[in-house]
Amino acid sequence: MDFEFFNKLIDDIRSSTNKEIFTVGEYWSPVVNVLKKYIEDTNHAFNILDAPLHYNFVSAANEKENYDLRGLMSNTLISFYSENSVAFVDNHDTQPGQSLESWVDNSFKLQSYTFILTRKEWVPCVFFGDYYGISNNDIAPLLYYSMVTNIVGRGGNLNKHAKVCCSICGNEKNIEEVIDVSKVGKSIADNIKKEFPELHSSGFVCTSCLNSYRREHITDSLQVEEGALSALDEELVGSIKDKKMQATEIYKKIDKESTKGDRIADIAAEFGGSWWFILIFSIIFIGWIIMNSVIFINRRFDPYPFSLLNLVLSCLAAIQAPIIMMSQNRQEVKDRKRSENEYQINLRAELKIQSVNEKLNYLSELLAKLMETQQIQSEMITEFIEKQNDSFRQLETSQGEATKDIININS
Repeated sequence: MDFEFFNKLIDDIRSSTNKEIFTVGEYWSPVVNVLKKYIEDTNHAFNILDAPLHYNFVSAANEKENYDLRGLMSNTLISFYSENSVAFVDNHDTQPGQSLESWVDNSFKLQSYTFILTRKEWVPCVFFGDYYGISNNDIAPLLYYSMVTNIVGRGGNLNKHAKVCCSICGNEKNIEEVIDVSKVGKSIADNIKKEFPELHSSGFVCTSCLNSYRREHITDSLQVEEGALSALDEELVGSIKDKKMQATEIYKKIDKESTKGDRIADIAAEFGGSWWFILIFSIIFIGWIIMNSVIFINRRFDPYPFSLLNLVLSCLAAIQAPIIMMSQNRQEVKDRKRSENEYQINLRAELKIQSVNEKLNYLSELLAKLMETQQIQSEMITEFIEKQNDSFRQLETSQGEATKDIININS
């Protein structure tokens, strides 16, 4: 775009409004001579961002104590054309995740803003993300760094008289009465952020607000655990009630459904396949032969070759065979039912094992929650003991001063 266009545009706007309108543009370059040429080509009609100063801030933040602050203004646009320069620390292009990412580290952020905001002849620009914070990139607001500077004095010693605001209740508290949000347990911090989604991890929470959330977390955990244990108890009672000898029930059911003929066939088959049947049949067979060969020799009712005996045996075999087959069929039904029952037993055992595994997993999770609850209680007890010790020390100090005053009065 032609430089003359900018000049004519700005002149027309200023002449039509009769105001010396402030104009600013972004011509990004870390080389100061390029920026100087841009200002000269536009006849100083534009104010542009001082990118070299930003990169000096980045170098100072990264190099820390190795950086020579005497060179902070070297090769910056402000050092040549302060009236056409806009001083800034960071902007939307330099924040994390952007194409020109060159973020000034938090350790030098507040000092950088102090440097540009305390120069009367400069035009400073404060980045929205630095002022209000950007939760997506975990960028804390400038107020947090001012708190840190207020809390930590020279030499890194804690300033016990420092005052900070609780991010929940908004009340001003002593530094000893607040806790950094980043040091709060994850589960409790998540509960707080449900009600205060804008809460930053670099904020502070007073002990009274934190303790209320701790009590709420413990109460909710116990209620959930109590409900889960009740469900487990009900499941356990139900499994005990349903736990029966299924094999016995199946045979009883089969016997109950069998007819009178089936039961007679079972008894006949059982007797026909026993030693008693063989013994009795052998006695009858031998007695039959003796009777028709020796005893009733003159009145034999079945002489040799014992045709009647063969007929009786044939009839007995003809009747016994279907009876045995009926019994075998019923035994096959019993075997099939028994196989089905064994399958059900195995399936039930598998489900029970799975249920046991689930209960063990739940108990392990419950143990972790109990340990977390115990840790929270330990933290609360430790805080209480520390407060008690501070109170005792203050009491001893006041008593000592009172004793000195009494001694001075008496003397």
